[in-house]
Amino acid sequence: MAPSFDCVSSLLCSEDRDSVFDENSSVYEDTCQHLRNHKKHHFGESNMLPLQDDECFATMVEKECQHWPGVVYLNRMYNGDLDFGARKEAVDWIEMVRAQFGFGPLCVYLSINYLDRFLSAYQLPGRDWAMQLLAVACLSLAAKIDECDVPMIVDLQFGESKFVFEAKAIQRMELLVLSTLNWRMQSITPFSFIDLFLYKINDDQSQLRSSILQSTQLILSTARGIDFLEFKPSEIAAAVAISVVGETKTIDARKAIFVLIPQAEEERVLKCVKMVHELSLNNGIYKDYSSAIVPCMSQSSIGDVNHSLQTHSSLVRRLSQERELEGHLGCVNAVAWNSKGSLLISGSDDTRINIWSYSDRKLLHSIDTGHSANIFCTKFVPETSDELVVSGAGDAEVRLFNLSCLSGRGPGNNAVVPSALYQCHTRRVKKLAVENGNPNVVWSASEDGTLRQHDFREGTSCPPAGSSHQECRNVLLDLRSGAKRSLADPPKQVLALKSCDISTTRPHLLLVGGSDAFARLYDRRMLPPLSSCRKRMSPPPCVNYFCPMHLSDCGHPSVHLTHVAFSPDGYEVLLSYSGEHVYLMDVNHAGVNEMQYTSGDVSKLMTYSPTTDGVELQPFVSNVFPNDFPVKKNIAEKHDMCKKLLKFAKKSLNKGTTPHYGIEACNEVLNGQSHVVGPALKYQCLCIRAALLLQRKWKNDAYMAIRDCYAARKIDNSSYKPLYYMSEALSQLHRHKDALDFAVASHSLAPSISEVSERVEKAKKDIASAEFEKSIKANHGASMFHTRGGRILSLNDMLYRSEANSDASQDGPISERDDSDYDEELELDFETSISGDEGHDDESNILHGSLNLRIHQRDDSGENAIANGLCESSSSSSQNNGACYQAEAVIDMRQRFVGHCNVGTDIKQASFLGQRGEYVASGSDDGRWFIWEKKTGRLIKMLNGDESVVNCIQCHPFDFVVATSGIDSTIKIWTPSAPLPSSVAGGSAGPETGDVLTAMENNQEKLSLSRDTILPFELLEPLRMHDFPDGALRLRPFECAQS
Repeated sequence: MAPSFDCVSSLLCSEDRDSVFDENSSVYEDTCQHLRNHKKHHFGESNMLPLQDDECFATMVEKECQHWPGVVYLNRMYNGDLDFGARKEAVDWIEMVRAQFGFGPLCVYLSINYLDRFLSAYQLPGRDWAMQLLAVACLSLAAKIDECDVPMIVDLQFGESKFVFEAKAIQRMELLVLSTLNWRMQSITPFSFIDLFLYKINDDQSQLRSSILQSTQLILSTARGIDFLEFKPSEIAAAVAISVVGETKTIDARKAIFVLIPQAEEERVLKCVKMVHELSLNNGIYKDYSSAIVPCMSQSSIGDVNHSLQTHSSLVRRLSQERELEGHLGCVNAVAWNSKGSLLISGSDDTRINIWSYSDRKLLHSIDTGHSANIFCTKFVPETSDELVVSGAGDAEVRLFNLSCLSGRGPGNNAVVPSALYQCHTRRVKKLAVENGNPNVVWSASEDGTLRQHDFREGTSCPPAGSSHQECRNVLLDLRSGAKRSLADPPKQVLALKSCDISTTRPHLLLVGGSDAFARLYDRRMLPPLSSCRKRMSPPPCVNYFCPMHLSDCGHPSVHLTHVAFSPDGYEVLLSYSGEHVYLMDVNHAGVNEMQYTSGDVSKLMTYSPTTDGVELQPFVSNVFPNDFPVKKNIAEKHDMCKKLLKFAKKSLNKGTTPHYGIEACNEVLNGQSHVVGPALKYQCLCIRAALLLQRKWKNDAYMAIRDCYAARKIDNSSYKPLYYMSEALSQLHRHKDALDFAVASHSLAPSISEVSERVEKAKKDIASAEFEKSIKANHGASMFHTRGGRILSLNDMLYRSEANSDASQDGPISERDDSDYDEELELDFETSISGDEGHDDESNILHGSLNLRIHQRDDSGENAIANGLCESSSSSSQNNGACYQAEAVIDMRQRFVGHCNVGTDIKQASFLGQRGEYVASGSDDGRWFIWEKKTGRLIKMLNGDESVVNCIQCHPFDFVVATSGIDSTIKIWTPSAPLPSSVAGGSAGPETGDVLTAMENNQEKLSLSRDTILPFELLEPLRMHDFPDGALRLRPFECAQS
């Protein structure tokens, strides 16, 4: 029986008991139009291969009936029980609004699907405005599901409509639709099947694009009328595919039906095929689509079986290496797909750019770029038919190449004269960024502290940096005084940029990261005009800083960003840190974010305060729903599942068990099921997770435990447990006095519990021990070898850390790498004479003797602070005046992804997988790459991807195909082609990775070790250039692991 509207309305809109269909509802007649710019899009080509396995396809077929109005609805329409004319008017209105706003075909189809499903389950009042209100609500919901740019609800009411509804009325109608459809808005439609079906029965893949375009129009035509309501989505898709392919070749329809849907009723599909053919003839749909312009499917391109299925869990579990692309002679530092996914570009230490075909995985072109150092980044320039590619390298140059000059040439070595050459950077170019739809501009981020904007229309070359005869004005961001040691400190050092990204959905937003812990979000529309590097500028204000709270005050030069990236929808950012983990943050360009914090908040988190904004604990299931409300049972089931997960996590607290999987169980409750978790359950889960984190003791687990304790205290401030675990966490961080404060507070709440009393005594002993060690150091004085807080190693030890490089060495000059992770922090004074002889053998290829070295802090006020001494220092800046500096607010982490190791290179990427970004991936220094579930942070997959280090991970724009590269000279292509699914659940990801937990623990040990002092490449260059007496000093080559 259809639900009563008054009942549902009272539940969903308790603030207003009046029915949305009440005579007094806010509806009024108006003839005003809301004009919008008409938008049209070229339908993107699709050359992808469908990747669904049988499990994925069977799941769609099984669930499609949940999104199908059914034959009963059609019979009611034929019998006159439902107003066919009103439905037709609603569909025509949806089509009109689609044309005005440029909505995609899927958005239109979803709107009509929602409308039909609602009418099949709910009886509308017999009023002439009811159907129009339903149409507005359905289109609004569909746009929110499928479109990137959604107009305001009121603005959707375009045209000479008889009625114009207030936003409140539309929102209440939306809630009714959502409730009636059981919140199943990701409908399975014919678009979900069509490209798979076309691929299966169409031998000529060159015609795939035109076939998809024809199919799009046919599917939309089937939705406009009611005759096709008797067919399921898969049946319509099969009929459309057979009809379209049958126009260009002879096809056996019965055989095709068996190939496409073996379990289908053949006669039903044949009937649908006949109706589709008649429809196409009547509407004149069959024509040449080779240059057609149709509205593109926003966010859900027809050719990708819906983005929701691109990274379906069944595909992730079957991911395995399909191919290894050979063609480079050095480390592959950059890989990127073109917008259509038909080509892959790569850049390497061999200074070559390679172009690969996606369809056959073959090398198409190998370009000798003329770069004199390692290529770190390369991209296709958008909207150039993939003819223009750009590269950035360690020689500080940006080069543009036109591939059209390679037409007819094979994949051999091709020397190409660059179409544009930009030499204005003074340090290595580490990242390039392009804007979708913009073929004229490329942005480059360099370790010289500048981000430059290269406009091909203004010039195709610029002189080398420091040239006196010409001034290059292309600096968009001058951050040579932009690095911050901590959140409270003013920016003043050079921020060596390592990465940048431009949002695909809001291209005015620019994200950069470099040699400190803070990523910065800028709005390009608010930046000052382009400038030159002649005069150092104060860093411009950014829209937002991003940094996990526990890293905002660390001030250690080894903690810096290696990669920053926007999510596909532009509402999240991903940060990868050297010596740290990968973190997810929310973008909030409006300036208000609940995750924001200041430097004062950091100290408050660590300091005991007797009061918090606690809330009274409530039972989980309250009696806010009627007894027959259908959602209650579903929520109760999920709540029971959360209790089981919590029980498992509690067992993980026992000695001899592994805390990691207990932590993941808590993550599932707090992140994966947060919508059904009440305060009481959340409090328990936070306390258990804090205890497990303190047991695991991976890097910064103590800080995560502090976050959980603080959140638990806000729920219940009368319990001793959060205070107890907070004390233990602070002890692990050597904040013993603060630990004692929390221990005493915990003891005051639970004086009879022995472990709490022991915690107090332990905190007191820790304080006494720390004071004793401090007095010892004061009496004996600081050793000359501890001037910088760590022992000064021999030069050979400082240059070549066996831990980082032993597995990565490569012979020959193409493997040489320079490392300037700390080039803004240290300077080296040395004498050219060799003092002493350590007796090393001539064949050992290491130092004879040692050098007299002095490492000291670089003076930022002098000319040494200026990149290469080429640019003038600015006058005293307020940014450099700590007295008047006011610390900014920063956005904290939402999720953390752990298990990998990132210390050996500074080009290691962290990437979103798929167009929905439901999974996160990162390379690792152990030669593996890791895949996590974004929502919960749970490790899903771990794969061997390199002999030494995996640096680059890029997912295909439409298919679930991933390209990875690293220290090896090859590129690995990964597809869901494994015969059996596997995951890391239970501690094993299959024979290819062995013991997952052991691998993760080994990586954490590497992260936790104090990083050895590494000297910047530029300071060591004189050593390699033989500035010492012949034979006095011999160094082995710089190894490929350091980038």
